[in-house]
Amino acid sequence: MAIDNRAAAPNARTSAPDPPPGDLARDQSVAVTASLRDLPTILMIVRAGRSTIHPSWIYTATPHVDVALSVYDDSDFSQHPIVKQHSASCGKLQGIKAFFDLYPQLVESYDYFWIFDDDLYLPYETILMVRRLLALFRFALAGPALSHTSFFSWPINIRNDRLLFRGTDFAEIMAPIMSRRFLATCLPHFGENHSGWGQEWLWRRFLREGNQFAAILDAAPIVHTRPFGRGPIYRDRPADCPAPNIERDQLISKFALDPGVAFRNQFGVTADSLPRLLTGVDLIQEMLGGYHALLRHDQGALLFCLDYLLKQGPIATIENLRMLRGFDLVEAYVRSGTSAACLLM
Repeated sequence: MAIDNRAAAPNARTSAPDPPPGDLARDQSVAVTASLRDLPTILMIVRAGRSTIHPSWIYTATPHVDVALSVYDDSDFSQHPIVKQHSASCGKLQGIKAFFDLYPQLVESYDYFWIFDDDLYLPYETILMVRRLLALFRFALAGPALSHTSFFSWPINIRNDRLLFRGTDFAEIMAPIMSRRFLATCLPHFGENHSGWGQEWLWRRFLREGNQFAAILDAAPIVHTRPFGRGPIYRDRPADCPAPNIERDQLISKFALDPGVAFRNQFGVTADSLPRLLTGVDLIQEMLGGYHALLRHDQGALLFCLDYLLKQGPIATIENLRMLRGFDLVEAYVRSGTSAACLLM
């Protein structure tokens, strides 16, 4: 199903509804503009150490977000433009929990918290787009898509060029963005294991319990620069620590989660000059074209994406989605006719 602001072609398989009254469209456009003036405050917490690449982007990021470092070895980054630094030689999310145990007042000091791996490159344009998308849609949970040149584990997280973002039930543990309230729900469980594996399924449960959706931000990609399994979280794992896949299975068993249910794209908003809201077959067809650039970069990744997309296709309807908290903001944006390009102006 598709909702947009363009007239449907005669005999089109999917037709758009009648355009909203002009005054309603204007009101929604004004609301979008007002939201973009009220940008959220963001604290990025990077698990950093000798192999970190955050110095490559931190100086362009700090005018727009605050950055704190949770250091996993004896490195000292105190001369970097950061608001806090602490040391914790443990797993990634265990270190993040230790950080907030030390600085609990920070939870009430920001609107959003962006937990960031040490091997991720953050383009300047992505920082700007993330802030604007959060201002417009106030996601409970989100994450940047991975660029086409990235090393990846989850095909669902690879960028789709046709979309502004996707509504889904998934956020990868390498770079989740959590609202203050969602962080408060998740934070007590960050110490469950060393690797952090399995948290994605737990977060999906929290989304369902809160009647919410997550967002994969296709228009705000990052670059994952390190091959899977090469980072310090794997290399320096304590001798008595179970392998990540065992930790994942233990966490899934502890909380009675269901790994057999695939993570799914529920809807997508296109990056057109006139945005469209897509679900079902319409979303699949749009996304097929949005992976075209992978033909040049990584044909193996393209096959993974297409296989995942066609086997685990979207299942939500607009009627179902309207019961989710925050979906009204998505529909308002589409009806406002705001171009994705305007979000970077």
